[in-house]
Amino acid sequence: MEGRVGALARAHTMLAAGQWASAALRDLIEAELATFQPADTEAQKRVQVEGPDLALDADAVQALSMAIHELATNAAKYGALSVPKGRVSVTWHLDSDTSSLTIIWRESGGPTVTRAPERRGFGSRVIEATVQSQLGGRVKRVWEADGLVCELIVPVARALSPDGPSQA
Repeated sequence: MEGRVGALARAHTMLAAGQWASAALRDLIEAELATFQPADTEAQKRVQVEGPDLALDADAVQALSMAIHELATNAAKYGALSVPKGRVSVTWHLDSDTSSLTIIWRESGGPTVTRAPERRGFGSRVIEATVQSQLGGRVKRVWEADGLVCELIVPVARALSPDGPSQA
């Protein structure tokens, strides 16, 4: 529970800095992943974050911070971040054909995945509730042998600040 409260606190700090209007997607992702990584340079190579500079709408900041936090928590407990050689890549892009923002969380080098989990945990339900209910988006999960691949697909109108896709 403390981790979730911390995720909301980080989101609120970013929103306060952006006068409660927006926050940068890159900053949000990096802040959530930083809590799961040691500060040394070698450990930072375990996480790759890449995508265009985008300013998120205030509602999207809170929802996506919770979703990224839950993905990172699960990676630290059961996935790629639970082992020294594991890696996480988070990329995002805008799709003009579907007017959506797609965030792709990809784990590799973690424990071998033999099948999808038999039950959905609380974290999975949080991700679905925030992305689907709060943002009108979709969540796609694929458990590859090398690790989880999760896509968060959110309508641009619900994700980006009305000021446009520039850095917050």
